[in-house]
Amino acid sequence: MEKKKKNYAHNRRLLYTLLSSQGFSNYPEEWWHFEYGDQNWAFATKQQKAIFGPVEPNFPWKNDF
Repeated sequence: MEKKKKNYAHNRRLLYTLLSSQGFSNYPEEWWHFEYGDQNWAFATKQQKAIFGPVEPNFPWKNDF
């Protein structure tokens, strides 16, 4: 593997290691996608339930249409 690709692989592994050690879960289909507190996180980390669920955003312009 060329040096640049080795650096990419090292940095991805470092990101995974650091974020996982802080309780984040990685979405395995996207190396850059990490989650915390949602349903995917709860499943991946074997929690009984998610910390939070979906929310309805409260945008000031929402009712303008």
